[in-house]
Amino acid sequence: MCMPMTESKFKFLRELHEKHYKPLMLVTVALLILSIVILGVTKITTGDFVYKDVSLSGGLAISIQTQEDFSLADLEKQIESKTDLSVHITSLRSAGSSQIVGYSFEFASQDPEICKSAVSDATGIALAEGMYSIDQTSPTLGASFFSGMIKALLIAFVFMSIVVFLFFRVPVPSVAVILAAVSDVLGTLAIMNLFNIRLSTAGVAALLLLVGYSVDTDILLSAKVLKSRDGSLTDRIASAFKTGITMQSTSIIALIALYLATPAPTLKAFATVAIIGLALDMINTWIQNVGILRWYVEQKNGQA
Repeated sequence: MCMPMTESKFKFLRELHEKHYKPLMLVTVALLILSIVILGVTKITTGDFVYKDVSLSGGLAISIQTQEDFSLADLEKQIESKTDLSVHITSLRSAGSSQIVGYSFEFASQDPEICKSAVSDATGIALAEGMYSIDQTSPTLGASFFSGMIKALLIAFVFMSIVVFLFFRVPVPSVAVILAAVSDVLGTLAIMNLFNIRLSTAGVAALLLLVGYSVDTDILLSAKVLKSRDGSLTDRIASAFKTGITMQSTSIIALIALYLATPAPTLKAFATVAIIGLALDMINTWIQNVGILRWYVEQKNGQA
C-alpha cells in the first residue's frame, strides 16, 4: 500500500516541476535577493556582513560549569547594564539530552579578570580554578582568520569554476552550478544572521564543506541531464533527483545526530552551519539548477 502512495507523490512532483518549473525558479531568485538584502542590512548596522564569534572577531570566551538554569537574555542585560562589556551567551548541554552543564560567555574585551568578575557577579558563581576555561583571540588574529576564510572561499570558487567549465564546455550549465553554490553560501549566512548564529572557525569549515557538497550534487545532476541519453529529459532529472536527494538526506540526518550527540560547542557550530547549508542546497539544486538546465535543454532542442 505504501509503494503506490510513494510513486503517486513522486509522479505529482514530476508533473508539477515539468509544468511550472519557471515560476518555481522565481522562489529561488527571491531567496537569493532576500539573502543579499539581509547581509547588506547586517553590514550597514554592524559593520560586518555576518555576526562573528571571538575566534574571528577577537576577544575572549569564558566557559563555566554549572547546572543552574539561567535566562540568557537576563544574564546578557545584567552584564551589559552593569559594565561596558558586550557579551553573547550560549548554554552548554550534555550529549543526547537537554540537561545544562554550563554556559559560554563571549566578550569583545581582552581583559580576563574584568570578564571573570562580570560573569561571577551576574551568575553568583565563584569561578574557582577548574570550574571554568578561557579561550582568547586577539583582534588582529581574528581578522586574519576571517580574511583567510574569504580568500579560501574565493579560491575554492575560482578553481571550482574552472573545473566545471572544462568538464561541460558550455557556459550555461557551468554558471548554474556556480550560482547554486553561491546561493547556498549567501543563504546560509543570511539565515545565521536572522537567528543570531555567530560564525566561527568551525562554521568556516562547514561553509567550505558546503561548497564542495553543492558542486558534487549539481555536477551529478548536470552530468545526468546533459551527458546521458537514457530516457526523456524528465526521466533523467528524476533519476538524478533520487540519487541526489538520498545523498543530501543521509548527510543531514548524520549531522543532526552529531548535533544532538555532542556537547562540544565547536562540533555543534559545525553541524548547525552544515545542516542549514545542505537544506538550502536541496532547494537550489532541485528547483533552481534543475530549472536552468531544463530551460537550457529545451532551448537547445528548439522546444517551447
